Amino acid sequence: MVTSRVPLDEVLNHIGIGYFHVRLWWICGFGFSAAAVEVVLMSFVFPELARAPWNLSEYQLGAMATCIGCGSIVGTTLFGGLADKYGRRPVFLVTVIIVCIFGLLSAFSTSYIMLIGLRFCVGFGYGGNIAVDFTLYSEFLPTRGRGFAMLLLTFFWPIGQISAAAVAWFIIPSYGWQAFVAACTIPTFITAFARPLIPESPRWLLVQGRFEEATQVCCEIGEANGLSAAEIGLDDGSEVCLDNENTGLEARPLKPDEQQFMSLSILFSPSLWRTTVGLLIFVAALSYTSYGTLTLMPRFLEMRGVSQPDMYRSMLLNSSAQIPGCLITVFAGQYLGRLVPLKVSIFVVGAALCGFALVTEEFHMTLCTMTAACFLEVGYAMYHVYVPEVYPTECRCAATGFLSAAGSLVSMAGPIVSAALIETQRLPTVVMAFASIAMLAVIATSMLLHIETKDRDLADITSTSMLDQKVMQKAMLKQHYPTGTT
Repeated sequence: MVTSRVPLDEVLNHIGIGYFHVRLWWICGFGFSAAAVEVVLMSFVFPELARAPWNLSEYQLGAMATCIGCGSIVGTTLFGGLADKYGRRPVFLVTVIIVCIFGLLSAFSTSYIMLIGLRFCVGFGYGGNIAVDFTLYSEFLPTRGRGFAMLLLTFFWPIGQISAAAVAWFIIPSYGWQAFVAACTIPTFITAFARPLIPESPRWLLVQGRFEEATQVCCEIGEANGLSAAEIGLDDGSEVCLDNENTGLEARPLKPDEQQFMSLSILFSPSLWRTTVGLLIFVAALSYTSYGTLTLMPRFLEMRGVSQPDMYRSMLLNSSAQIPGCLITVFAGQYLGRLVPLKVSIFVVGAALCGFALVTEEFHMTLCTMTAACFLEVGYAMYHVYVPEVYPTECRCAATGFLSAAGSLVSMAGPIVSAALIETQRLPTVVMAFASIAMLAVIATSMLLHIETKDRDLADITSTSMLDQKVMQKAMLKQHYPTGTT
């Protein structure tokens, strides 16, 4: 029999951060790193495909990048919604398996069409991975220390990219790009074996009304951290609940189709529409400039006359520059909050790309590209922290998937437009196009993003949903206590 209900945030704060969270950090981080490897590997494969025997044109390479982006769009949209309906954990597992299978198969591609199809499936998988990874991780963290722990997770992205650059430098010149693609699936296979160790998110379980399971998960987390149920505030007969449910009255669970509609409608509710539009513009600009800074950079360096060994060295330096970006993000996130670093990061990326378009010395070009890569990481890292914090549990994965998909959709024109510009051999024009998008995003995000989430408890439902629940609670009270009774 349930004697009392304890808010989840209170229980998580009692649990603190311990062994369970360190293990979770490694598992989620390794998955995040594996996704980074899959995202960046095509930047090393494209120059090889442009040579014999494939001899692909700029338009064919651009079309391939667009198709991979389409796979990511479908994956983030589909898996983000599925994670809100059916749970974070099963989606977490499925996405990794998809990347494993199709990533390995793409190493054996024998034609252009076959390679596009298989890489589309890989994009489909890692799109879902990115939509769920940060969300699941954030929902196990206490308010105190959550921001720092989430920022630490972002270090795995540049580690993945650095690893990909180092492996490409070692494998491609000697063994070819197909051996490189096969080697890049190893981190994903390792992640697939570790993912079953993660339990379901207690926040998601509570939104679904599964109080006993959520309570059991919290007890298991506490036990892993060396704490008893009593020490985390769950005595005999106690259950965890959402902060707004300590009255004991439960709302009617939504059907899957109702939940999907509500998840999408909440994103544009009066309290969140400015945030949603601002983040759409931000992530679209980030995706577009990232394509120019990372994926096309080997091609840009070739156009500037940089040799292949120097190109690999420059790309390794670019990936390494993201480590200082993570350090900047950790410092800024702790002392400046989330919004200021978000807005400044995209500005610096645009300024660095302007510099790359204007300089001629290889040292100066490398300095500009490293600066752009560094602050791209600041932007992505802070974005991945901010989105799970600003959206409620009932639509958190759907929001992450929708934003990523919409941003990719807007930026899908990048490969085709860039291919047309590259054909003109006017490199400054191509790079300035990327820089202009970044500067436009600075103006838009400054006007729209306004909710600071530093040191704020994660929300579980929106104010609109809370109002609906209060109405439901009043109706239930009237049934139990008719007018005129006490």
